[in-house]
Parts: sequence; structure tokens; C-alpha cells
Amino acid sequence: MNQLELVNALDAWGLQRKHPSIRMLARRFDIVQRDQARFTQWRVRFSHLIDCRELPEDLAAPAECLLMPERGLVAIPSDGHRRASQCSGGRLHAAFERFDQAWALSDPGFPAHVLGL
Repeated sequence: MNQLELVNALDAWGLQRKHPSIRMLARRFDIVQRDQARFTQWRVRFSHLIDCRELPEDLAAPAECLLMPERGLVAIPSDGHRRASQCSGGRLHAAFERFDQAWALSDPGFPAHVLGL
């Protein structure tokens, strides 16, 4: 799926939602903003559906990247490489726990609109 197809799919999905459904957690979002222009524009259009947070440098990032349609999209962009695996049961529950702990200790990031003076 290319970037345009992804954004079109997100548009169709986003038009059906009314409350935040996507949580993105990353160390930095500058790479997304630089390399994913269509997604960045989509993020502005559907800012009411997506909540982005940045991990402090001193906080270890969860190792997993989670994509769960029934719980919204939970994403952790990897600094080094991409990997995929499937997990369920206790392992999946532990992954969500690690994500939620990191989320609670992170700061708002990747604002949809930047206010100027």
C-alpha cells in the first residue's frame, strides 16, 4: 500500500469516528513530518481523532509496535529497524501495559497546529 492509498483508507476510517481513536507514541516525530507529508496533512485534518505523545529521552521505549484495530491504532515508530510479530494472551496484555505506562510518562507531541506569536 502506498502513502496515497493509506491516507485514502484513513480518510474513510476517520469519517466514521467522533472521538480519539489513534494513539501514536514515539521518541521523535520529525521523521514522520519530514518523510510522510500526506500523513502529516491527514493528521491536521483529523486532529480530533489522533493523540500523539513523545517519550522523554531518559525513558526506555516499549520494544513492541502494536497495531490493534479493536483498540484503535497504537504505534511506536522504530528508531533503527522494523520488525513484526504476533502475540496474544498474557504477552499481548503485557505489551499493552508497557505501552500504557510509557504513555502516562510521555509528553504531548506532533501538534496538528503550531501556534505562532
